[in-house]
Amino acid sequence: MPRTILGLAKDIEDPGSGAVTRFHAVTAYMVMLRSESSSVTLASWVSQAAHDAGKNPLAHVSMQIKARPTGDSEQFPQWFYTQILAVEAAHHLSGADVVYSADPDATEVSV
Repeated sequence: MPRTILGLAKDIEDPGSGAVTRFHAVTAYMVMLRSESSSVTLASWVSQAAHDAGKNPLAHVSMQIKARPTGDSEQFPQWFYTQILAVEAAHHLSGADVVYSADPDATEVSV
């Protein structure tokens, strides 16, 4: 069974406040069936520990994707993470590290 992606790790400094966020997780998405595109919003926390403790995110980033997920909607967040990592254009999360679940029986997903 593949490991579940929990989020992405990358330091991003907010230009307005100077605050640095490190952990970014999918919090919303929209799939446009007719146009074969989608959008995804990730919330950003100072750390994964802050996220796991239920703290509020400091920022949000949204991206447009020129594709849409299909199949089991419970897997859509995983699809969005792989799409974000596959985009070759420069964006805020380019080069982010993948944060996986701690399931010891899982195998790594190729992204």
